[in-house]
Amino acid sequence: MDNDRVKLNNLYKIFLKFKLCCVMTLTLSLLLPAGCATAPARTIQLAYQSGSEPPAVWPDNSMEKRFSEYWFNRFSGRVEDNYTAEYPYFQERISLSQYRGYVQHAAENRLLKMEIQKIRNVSDYLVAVDCLATIQVGNEQNQVSLVDRWVLVDGKWYHIIKDPLFQI
Repeated sequence: MDNDRVKLNNLYKIFLKFKLCCVMTLTLSLLLPAGCATAPARTIQLAYQSGSEPPAVWPDNSMEKRFSEYWFNRFSGRVEDNYTAEYPYFQERISLSQYRGYVQHAAENRLLKMEIQKIRNVSDYLVAVDCLATIQVGNEQNQVSLVDRWVLVDGKWYHIIKDPLFQI
């Protein structure tokens, strides 16, 4: 009889621990999405030449957001996030470690400003963004003009990293 009571007591303790785990899991699952929604944005502040309004120049809001996230990640050392933002064909041909070797030095510098000078809709699926980046390298500030290219694939914008076979 005492042996049965010990077994029953142990089973009850296991049940209580299981119930506690379930309650904690449920609580965390309810709190985490709210925490993610209040996390700081991982984007850069964009500047526009001649005070042009962003909605008038971007093909859609999602591209502006992807562009801003991409350049934030590029100078924050978030290589994995940027790798998945590169166009799919590139991801098939270049490994993450190869990509890391190509972009790793950007995080050593600081992007101070990204000025959008012009956005060209090359086609419905291809956009070229002419921009002027102000970058701090050590104690110096450098300005770099670049044409940043983006392609729309299955409803999502992807960055086209400089490729000598794909010029606009």
